[in-house]
Amino acid sequence: MAQLTAGRKYDQLERRRDRRETDTEVVDIMTPILHEDSETSIRNYGWGALKDATSCTVSCEENGAFDLTLIYPMTGLHAEKLLERKLISAAPSLYENRQFFRIYRITRPMDGRMQAYAHHISYDLNNCVVKPFTAKSLSEAISKLRGNIVGDCQFSISADYDTSGDFSVSKPMTVRAAMLSSNGDNLADTYDGVWSFDGMSCVLKRKVTTNRGVQIAYGLNLLDVTQEKNIEDIYTHVYPYWMNAEKGKYYDLAPIQASTITGYRKIYPLDLTSYYEKAPSDASMKKTAQEFIAKNEIGKIEVSLTVSYVQLEKCVEYTGSGQSKIILRGDTVEVRYLRLGVSALARITKTNYNVLLDRYDSIQVGNVKEKLARTTVRERSRVTTTNDRAVDASRVATNYIAEKADGDINFGVGDYSYIINRDGLEFKGIQNQDEIKNWDGYTSFGQWTISVDLSGYSAVLLTFESNKGSTWLASGGGAGATTMIVPVNGKTYSMMYAWNTVHRRDVTVWPDKIVFGAGYERTSKYIMITATGNTFFSLQSPGTDGWEQNPSVCIPRQLFGFM
Repeated sequence: MAQLTAGRKYDQLERRRDRRETDTEVVDIMTPILHEDSETSIRNYGWGALKDATSCTVSCEENGAFDLTLIYPMTGLHAEKLLERKLISAAPSLYENRQFFRIYRITRPMDGRMQAYAHHISYDLNNCVVKPFTAKSLSEAISKLRGNIVGDCQFSISADYDTSGDFSVSKPMTVRAAMLSSNGDNLADTYDGVWSFDGMSCVLKRKVTTNRGVQIAYGLNLLDVTQEKNIEDIYTHVYPYWMNAEKGKYYDLAPIQASTITGYRKIYPLDLTSYYEKAPSDASMKKTAQEFIAKNEIGKIEVSLTVSYVQLEKCVEYTGSGQSKIILRGDTVEVRYLRLGVSALARITKTNYNVLLDRYDSIQVGNVKEKLARTTVRERSRVTTTNDRAVDASRVATNYIAEKADGDINFGVGDYSYIINRDGLEFKGIQNQDEIKNWDGYTSFGQWTISVDLSGYSAVLLTFESNKGSTWLASGGGAGATTMIVPVNGKTYSMMYAWNTVHRRDVTVWPDKIVFGAGYERTSKYIMITATGNTFFSLQSPGTDGWEQNPSVCIPRQLFGFM
């Protein structure tokens, strides 16, 4: 039955490929499309196809990064519409549906080509928080995850299998972190699954091995291969111990072998103090240490291959040869290049797909390289439930730190994130082009206290203007809107507007409200002085001076936030 199901799936993929290759609008299928930021399904061509793009790559890693990078000329048809938070739809491979990618960063270098970086729309799950819960099985965990979400979550989250196992969210975290954070305390790792993202649908699928008989070999289809071995985090032995400092007790075992590596010795200290309330037996300590070794594979050398190859299924001369088999993430393939000593049968963990050329640029075979965020917390916490505050804090930190494919480090989630890149610190929260408040249409504005959540901002920008009758020889109206920046610190500042007479209004910004004072207009009376036939007066020395309350001056128009 399993073989029949796999065969049907293979046939469906083949038919999907055939339809794409014979489609009369294949240029649109191979072209990324720009959409409005509020779209949730790909129903039309949005703002239009980005046919001027010179490069478009989708990088997808199993239970990891899912990103799009686009290079577009600044003179292109849609250059002005390529903005942060807009959506780009593109296919992550020849055999998968178009996906939405939300732009989070745009650079405009001097060479006239802008570069847009976008995350898969599933990264919007970082904007939702899940409350703490515990579960005894996958189905229960999925149900409680959905039921404990705080915030507007439009995603469908499910699993196509069920299995037993304890899972818990010990403190509020983002939904995406609970699903696949990099520290191991997530649904995917706990239940040995792989997340499949298709639009607004998130399905956890059982991690299975699929071998379609694909071979990538020198002389057949191999273009380039890079083999990488990493022994930095390899340990040959584990040294388990338990201690009680208050009672002066200390128990340990001789180092337990964790690897078949010979020639050097590297020992991992395994603290079991938080795992056992009372002093454990030697047998218990040994069993726990062996479970730790098996689960974390700390003695296994990680080998990864980055492979560039010719996709024979796109070559007419290989049609029907049996060698033009498809390749998907999660498949097992054989890579052979004996000159480098490379002969590996391993799982495809990452693909880099060239959208414009409709082919893979490269695939990653074997373990995906560890990034900065993944080395923040080592796997010690996966075998114990600990109250150690330092470990607990580092777990939380890992959920909020991620290194991007271009080397940038992203801190935070959702509307409170920022990026460290080679140019410095770059905030990526609510964009300044999005208003928090708007008072267009007001011709009069009295004293007013407005409740608004500004706890995520360090300062706000206010636009304001005066709208009053004529003054002296000037007609009514105003000189247009002006701006001021006010720190969110509870201190009072003055909005000032110059229109023949000076206008002002006090404003105080708190984390939870804005207090606007009354509007005032400067009133000054001057004494006319006549001397030698000339009439004049001094602006610096009025006869009387004061302020008159006027609700039509310094009227707020827009409110923006700065992080």
